[in-house]
Amino acid sequence: MEEQNAPKKSILLQGMDDVEDQDINIKASAAAAAALIVTNQLIPQIVTPSPFQLHNDSGTADRYRSALQRITSAPTRDVEAWEAIMNECMSLYRTQLLPQLDGERNAHKMILQSSAPNASLRINRAEELEKKLDWVESCHGHLTKFFPYSSNYYITAVEMLLARSALPFESLTGGEDDFTFGNVANWIKGQTSLQAAAGKKLDAIFELALGVKMDGTLASDALDNDGDIEMEVDEDEQESSAMQVLSGMCSSSIELWLLYIRKRTRDAKRQALQYHSTPTMDPMNPSKNIIKLTQDGENLIRDWIVTAYETALAHGAAFAFNNHSMWKQYLNFVKAWNIMVAAAPSETGQDTMPGINHSLHSKQKELLRGVYQRIITLPMLGLDGLWKEYETFERAQSEQLAAALIEENLPKYQHARSVYLERNRVYTVHDLRLGRLATTPVDYEFVDIDGNTKEDIDEEEYKQNMKVEIDLLAKWKRRCGYERSNPERLSTADLTIRIRQCYKDTVCCFMRHIEVWHEWSTWELLNAGGVGSVDVANTSKQRNASLATGVLQLGQKHVPDSTLLAYAHAQILESQLSDGQKGGSPGPGDEAIEVMLNFCGRTGNTLGFVLLQRLVRQYKGMKDARAVFSQARRKLRMRAEDIAENGEVVGKAEIDAQGDGTQAPDESIGLSTGKGNAAETASASKMVMNRSAFSESAQALDTETSENVSPLQDKATGFITWHLYASHASIEHRLNQSPKIASRVYELGLKKHRSFLSTPQYVLQYSSLLLELNDEENLRALLIRAISACEEENENDADDAFSGDNNNAAAKRELQRPLWDMMLKFESILSMRSGDLSTVQSIEARRRKALYGPSTENVAGGSASDDVGIGIQKASLSETLIRSDGYEHSSRIVNGLSRLVDSLEVIGVLGQESIAVALSAFASFKPGSIWRDDGCSGQSDASYRRRKLHQTEISSLEKVSIVGSGGTAGMVGTAGPSGRLSSAKERLAQSAALNHNTSVMASVQGSPQWLRGMLMLLPATIRNYRGKAPPHMIEMALATLRGNPLPAARPSDEPGKPEKENGSGTAKRARSNMNDYSSDEETFNSGGYGSQFRARQRARLANATS
Repeated sequence: MEEQNAPKKSILLQGMDDVEDQDINIKASAAAAAALIVTNQLIPQIVTPSPFQLHNDSGTADRYRSALQRITSAPTRDVEAWEAIMNECMSLYRTQLLPQLDGERNAHKMILQSSAPNASLRINRAEELEKKLDWVESCHGHLTKFFPYSSNYYITAVEMLLARSALPFESLTGGEDDFTFGNVANWIKGQTSLQAAAGKKLDAIFELALGVKMDGTLASDALDNDGDIEMEVDEDEQESSAMQVLSGMCSSSIELWLLYIRKRTRDAKRQALQYHSTPTMDPMNPSKNIIKLTQDGENLIRDWIVTAYETALAHGAAFAFNNHSMWKQYLNFVKAWNIMVAAAPSETGQDTMPGINHSLHSKQKELLRGVYQRIITLPMLGLDGLWKEYETFERAQSEQLAAALIEENLPKYQHARSVYLERNRVYTVHDLRLGRLATTPVDYEFVDIDGNTKEDIDEEEYKQNMKVEIDLLAKWKRRCGYERSNPERLSTADLTIRIRQCYKDTVCCFMRHIEVWHEWSTWELLNAGGVGSVDVANTSKQRNASLATGVLQLGQKHVPDSTLLAYAHAQILESQLSDGQKGGSPGPGDEAIEVMLNFCGRTGNTLGFVLLQRLVRQYKGMKDARAVFSQARRKLRMRAEDIAENGEVVGKAEIDAQGDGTQAPDESIGLSTGKGNAAETASASKMVMNRSAFSESAQALDTETSENVSPLQDKATGFITWHLYASHASIEHRLNQSPKIASRVYELGLKKHRSFLSTPQYVLQYSSLLLELNDEENLRALLIRAISACEEENENDADDAFSGDNNNAAAKRELQRPLWDMMLKFESILSMRSGDLSTVQSIEARRRKALYGPSTENVAGGSASDDVGIGIQKASLSETLIRSDGYEHSSRIVNGLSRLVDSLEVIGVLGQESIAVALSAFASFKPGSIWRDDGCSGQSDASYRRRKLHQTEISSLEKVSIVGSGGTAGMVGTAGPSGRLSSAKERLAQSAALNHNTSVMASVQGSPQWLRGMLMLLPATIRNYRGKAPPHMIEMALATLRGNPLPAARPSDEPGKPEKENGSGTAKRARSNMNDYSSDEETFNSGGYGSQFRARQRARLANATS
């Protein structure tokens, strides 16, 4: 049991390493459960087989087994399966296990009544019940292994552990404890090891989820005696301080805090019963002893509970959602204090009245006043009732003092009330979906780890799920932005705590979304406030940097493949280390390089090595930067399409030959492949020489080298992409002043990776270098090879275009457009010197075919859908002309002038309109399509780029749809003609005028015809379009009618159609109702005025003229 008392890990990383790296196959036995007790953690794997018979019977086990199989295959995504497992778990616990525990409790009470007063009592629990409780615990442990900040399931786990660790005289569900029988101290000493372990696990959960120990101190001991962060701190103390502040991700869960107070209350009562209690004869049953606490025992319980409440309120419970329940329970506890004391016996033997403990009563009033005065300054549900309670409390003490205090606190209450109402308009708990599981991003279901779109996916489902996720993320960001505006006028320190808690809540729901971590860390870095009394600017800056890097470290722990988070971490270290650096500390950038080195060694990818090389070149020099390039090519995988058909790939010797010929730089920057033994060298060489068999070797690791190389690292290693070569060539060209070496680097990439030749971005960068070197021969050869590769790729994609997937083929052609433009421009310039016009025409024809082609270009001159032929010979006119005259001739005849202008724009004779390029790209755009990852960065980075692209698509399409509907961007966009931002009413009115707001337009159309024009002129709000005109509009309409003569005949419903020809039901209803009918009651497209309305109007006009 010594391991139970071992110091725990820091809360920043507690419960993650030991849980994630374990792969324990737990059996349903007491021995297996006992082996996990010493870890003070929940059982991390679901116990199999289940101890419940219904999970093993063939007739009733299908649902459970199906859910278990689903969470095994997709543990971080399948929320529905997790809910099925946890609902089954808690249902069995409440319906079967909890009644058994209660029956066991009653049985132990009977044992106590028949035992000797000083007997040593032991709690006996059935082994089968323990197995079932282990299974319930393992379900929670397995879920929190993948979702470590799921507060809702921590609550149910704590409820189970509280019941499991309860003694016979303690309530299982939080009710009143039963102290009506004696010798309870013997039960405390006689609890089983499993009960003691459950108590230890409770403490560990509270430390991890709430960030505090049971005694109220912070989970990380980084404070001085005054509770403030010390002014002079070294790096270890700063890191410990960051861990302390960032701990307790679930500290906004009121239910979890109430369970913490319940556990603390139980501990206080146990302590008081052991050391501050006396057995007393029961006056109702003289043969029975009852337990009576001494005054010291009652004071101990009271102080511990007050400390627990104050701890909860100081660490997030004061302002969290549903905080009113915490404050009300605190008030009820203080009001329930027993301030009466037993009277001393009278000398005359007469009964005396009990007295009042005036000291305790004064303390109670003072505490109640303090609690009330804090409550009325916080926006919460039921604030009005609490204010009335406070007024009643103050008036009960002193009317004169109450008047002054109420007048002083009334503005605070009114401001808190207004903030509560305003906050509910900005966001609500229902909108935020507080408590959702932090699943992986939506696109993980549609894209594999290599960035390829999965087969048989529903793109409509992808678009819908992506939109829901982006909208929910936007609501959380809106909440954080609103709290940063400080609506409650908090102090700097309180505002810092409030905003930090908002980001913690966001992380609990979006732990696997990197933008949440980055936004939080950026706020910590730029935050002007702080904790404690730190006044020195330099110390404050270092503290902010420590907090920001702590957030990014925690983010990288949960999203280990994120290159962007690692680089953001390195940037902070790079910018902060130059200020106030101590002697003997690492040089500027050393820690930033170390961060990127750790990332590349953990889950390296092309982007990680590119950023590492930039840092190394900046701080270490040219030689070490070249070593990074060599190491990247050695470590990263090669794509299947880049491997030569004969199986030849780059060997280690060839890679080393491209560097400086030595491995010393690798060691100088920490990039050595291992310890230098022969086995690891052979393993590294084998990895490079057998890239084609990488997937098999990654799954079947050599046992001799598995001690030094982690399977996770090999599995997560990224691919070599063109960015690695382009970045290295750019460094050689611009920084090392070696354009020839840069050219050889580009050629090396083309030689070893076939796909680079058909990658326009890579070829264009290489072409720019050759242009600077005036190497026309190699530039022409490069462009010819590149466009030939593009044409070959287009031919392979022709089947997709004819099968209906035109958008993907068109998008790929648009990516090739800059390459074709450069080729045409280059040949046009050379033709002025050589006079070879045929080459230019040939390139222009090939460009036209590659970018447009017979499948998309209209060569008929009319509509693209004009069909000719009959029956089975039916085809479009464009297809018929292409078959008869050929594509090139048909295109030149119809679109020859357009092609000429296009060529002149490309070569620079005519200015190329940017709008034309944008529209051309938009024509090939497929809204909602899944962007294919280029494999340069990690999966989480690519996921963020997809969300960013999807958001851009939505906003762009909205703008295009507004402009394309007939309005102008200035009239219906976000900015008006004068450049100012349009108000919400103006945008709604413009949208209604352009028939965008269908609900508004339906209401307008439902109004009478004579009122529609005036309604359209009104400032547009929804309440103006409810079908019935508002009273002031009716008065305006009547005034207008009084000032204008009415037509002699009633207007018809249809323009140009007289009323007498109208045989509709309207006229018939008017005649059948004896002319008592008004068209104001018509619901849609009604016209005319009604005979009685006209009669009344004529009477008013006659009276007015007379």
